[in-house]
Amino acid sequence: MVAVQARHTVNWLRCAVGDASVGIDLAQVVGVERGEQLAAAPTETEPGRLVVRGAGVPVFPLAWWFSGGPTVPRAGGQVILVATPRGRFGLLVDRVAPVARVSAGEVVPPPPGLGAAAARLLHGVVLSGHGPVGLLNVDALDPAHEPGPPPPARPAPRPEVRRSGGTGGVDRLLTFARTEVPGPNGRAVALGLPVGAVDEVCDVPVGSPVAAADEHVRELIAVRGRPLALADAARWVGLPGAAATRRVVVVRAGEHAIAVSAGSGVQVVPAALPSVPLRHRLSLRTDRLLGAFDTTDLTILVPRWTDLLDGE
Repeated sequence: MVAVQARHTVNWLRCAVGDASVGIDLAQVVGVERGEQLAAAPTETEPGRLVVRGAGVPVFPLAWWFSGGPTVPRAGGQVILVATPRGRFGLLVDRVAPVARVSAGEVVPPPPGLGAAAARLLHGVVLSGHGPVGLLNVDALDPAHEPGPPPPARPAPRPEVRRSGGTGGVDRLLTFARTEVPGPNGRAVALGLPVGAVDEVCDVPVGSPVAAADEHVRELIAVRGRPLALADAARWVGLPGAAATRRVVVVRAGEHAIAVSAGSGVQVVPAALPSVPLRHRLSLRTDRLLGAFDTTDLTILVPRWTDLLDGE
């Protein structure tokens, strides 16, 4: 296959998997068949089978790569037959849309923060009129090793959260993703970021889920013409997920940026906060926290946002 970056224009067959929009390089598509023609439908653990010119072709629900493990696909759908160095196989999708033609310059690299597996499965991203579309790297799908259930999560440590001694000269924090979980001394818990690391707080339209993205990544979105990963930073540090709103906080580290779900409680507070003893334990990923700060009614946790950008 000729590399995407080496061509002037690229034709992509667009398809939908649940709420996700995906593009597949037309150069690798050898046919599209109706799902009703399957000789054997996929199950939770086994691929389906389609007979093409007398030969059986394995068919894998593309949703497997989105859900983190095999699921029973929806009835019907369409099968996209693809050719890769590993051979031919089919991808079962919900529906297929018309071919889109884009210039190679319109294909931008996957944004940081999606996770290594998601970045490997994407050639790049195109911003369409309906939002960002992830362009699938079909060669990275290995039908010899179907996607299995995700590995068990590491047990979260339960040390007592200690008040940080400082914020490295930062005098203001933007708080967001406030949750009413039982926190230290009954206070609510929110996340906080130095104001200098925040590009903007804005409302965004619904984006698209991403294949094989890290568990805390909600969507691929577009903010002012650039694709960004939308992450749930609260979930990433071990808190209940932030409220599902369309308000996001865009965080920057150097040349890279990521959006995090804002939830509720977005406000700017002084970083030099009065100390309130922490006597209760929270189940947190303390390796993902820079520190904790307290007001009389709120505990503010500061995540390591540069690690969040790295997809760790």
